[in-house]
Amino acid sequence: MKQILKFAMLVLAAAIMWSCYEEPQPLDKPFVYIQDEAGGSKMDISAQGNNIVSDLRVYLSCKRFTEPILVHYDVIVGDGLKEGVDFVIQPTTKSPLTFKPGTYDLPVRISWKKSENFDATKDNTVTITLKEVESNIGEFYLGLLGPDHLRSTYVFTKK
Repeated sequence: MKQILKFAMLVLAAAIMWSCYEEPQPLDKPFVYIQDEAGGSKMDISAQGNNIVSDLRVYLSCKRFTEPILVHYDVIVGDGLKEGVDFVIQPTTKSPLTFKPGTYDLPVRISWKKSENFDATKDNTVTITLKEVESNIGEFYLGLLGPDHLRSTYVFTKK
């Protein structure tokens, strides 16, 4: 009788454990993110530097694709900086970036200029924010997967 009771309890425990088991789901949600070579999301730029080039990368994480994918980003400039005076986004890396089949990362290059009228008391940031992805493979998540959307923005601060 004890053997039957032990067996029944073992079967019941196995059934409870099996009912709680969930099959792991593969990570197949496409996403796009931006970061520097070190994996960071912000960088300080010297106000004294001239012709310094910053190279960011925009990455796609998705299954193989056969049609170009466009990634749009916004550039938000603080009131202490002016495009063309303090920095220049290289024309070949301006928004939107076009990812051709087989390409999974592209640069965003910014040339920093020394400005005689630099005012350290102002907002001297340039923020690049991923805005939208146009593709035939579905909706893309902006930034790394998760509630915080990490790596969906990059912030330069000129000091």
